[in-house]
Amino acid sequence: MINKDNGWQVSIKSLYTTMVLGYLLLWIVGLVGYRAFFGFPEEQRRTALELQRSYESLAEVIHINREFLANQTTDYAEWNDTYDFIMGFHTEFLEANFQPETFELLKLNHVFVLDQSQSIRAGYLFDSDAGVLSEVTELPKGLDSNVLGLLLQDTTESSFELIDGQPSMVAANPVTRSDGELPGIGWLIFISAITDDTLATAERITQLELAVVTNAGSYHDVLKAPVSAPFQRTIRCLDSGPVDNVVCLDIDAPNIEMPVLLNQNLWKEFILLGVLPALLFAAILRMIHSPLQRAQDHLQATVESGRMHHIPISEHLRIKELVKLARSHNRMVDTIMMQNAQLKELSRTDALTSILNRRGFDHRLSECWSRLGRNRLSMALLMVDIDHFKRYNDHYGHPTGDMALQQVASTLAQFGKRTDETVARYGGEEFALMVYAQSRDELDQLLKMMHQRIHQLAIPHIMSSVSEILTVSIGAAWLVDSGDWIHTRNMSDWLKQADEALYEAKENGRSQSRVVELTIASFSISRSQTSSES
Repeated sequence: MINKDNGWQVSIKSLYTTMVLGYLLLWIVGLVGYRAFFGFPEEQRRTALELQRSYESLAEVIHINREFLANQTTDYAEWNDTYDFIMGFHTEFLEANFQPETFELLKLNHVFVLDQSQSIRAGYLFDSDAGVLSEVTELPKGLDSNVLGLLLQDTTESSFELIDGQPSMVAANPVTRSDGELPGIGWLIFISAITDDTLATAERITQLELAVVTNAGSYHDVLKAPVSAPFQRTIRCLDSGPVDNVVCLDIDAPNIEMPVLLNQNLWKEFILLGVLPALLFAAILRMIHSPLQRAQDHLQATVESGRMHHIPISEHLRIKELVKLARSHNRMVDTIMMQNAQLKELSRTDALTSILNRRGFDHRLSECWSRLGRNRLSMALLMVDIDHFKRYNDHYGHPTGDMALQQVASTLAQFGKRTDETVARYGGEEFALMVYAQSRDELDQLLKMMHQRIHQLAIPHIMSSVSEILTVSIGAAWLVDSGDWIHTRNMSDWLKQADEALYEAKENGRSQSRVVELTIASFSISRSQTSSES
């Protein structure tokens, strides 16, 4: 207010109000500016990075399913029975190998056998809901000449296509003999639909919500394309054949919090700051600027080191946005770690037998070798090979061979249940085990029981030269009383000794075991034969 005698005058209340409004205005301008130019862009960058990692995890899951279909197509295409069928020699091939159980096991919807002129020699459609398998004489809608021109090459080819209106994975492989000595005389096509179960598995691993979109029109981003800006929901397409964007995914990320420049809670805090701005000014600097600086330093250190860590949340911190920022980052770290763990476990598991694969076994072998160097232990490395399994596959067919592998794997898994023991599919029909054996008698009893359990499966094998039922040969490298001394040896020698013992068991007539004892005396070796379980 103005007093004519004394000029300009102002009340304490007005001055305080002016100062409060001034401080509040400066604070709002400063905080909004900081958030607009630093905090909010950084949140957008981190959210885009989190989305990118989720999309890459989804792409990896889809790649694993696509690779499994391609491998199965190759197995059936590079097979003498398939070759002979096209040549007209093996007419019972279809009935023996393409049954409803085959389609359920391999998750197939269509199978087509084409000759060199691309004419259909055999075609099947499997209704998975009704469990009904029917023959078809025409290619389904979606396998036109353009798609076939891409798929029917001299090597395994696969793509995502819209088959009879159903988004599907399609794989094709030239039909050749098992030894590869003769050129291809046709093609084998496997088609597997992308079902709700397929999407549910991907959702469980990636924490995304997925829906299939067909004929996405103007959308061109593929699944692994860089994320330039965060969006809760977007459409990404799977690479297809000659027609782009045939199969796409509507991707929703409900567990990823999208950054907002100004939210309701922020405005409420702006209003509360107007009550005592003078007293709260220093505290605000300490409560907001310092934690933001620490969080920014933490994020910068994370980017430079390439390692994800949680942002520490102080129990005295009360600014909700900063707590949400830290918790969102920490949730992102937890999600990435969980996804990486699930992908690592998936990459180390054999899809057919559900036990460790070669990659998982190599990892366990390295861990076991380190443990044996720290402690005095006696452990045996076993290499198990199914006798004459190629003959078994050629005679009974690959589906029966797959079931035999599953039965043998399940039986062997019973011998590796103790802590640090391992059972893995080493490759093809060969398995590897690492089991404790404190004495030679204990190891001999374990090997004898292993032969007996395989024998009790009573799997017919009339093509075997050693028995009318399926048998195995076992090579064992028994490491006795390990300790620091094994650091002077090579881990590969352990595996080599087990492999050589297996070779001797097979050369000596199969369906038996050979044991190599490895001691401190430079892996001094003494071999002896355990009883055969023929």
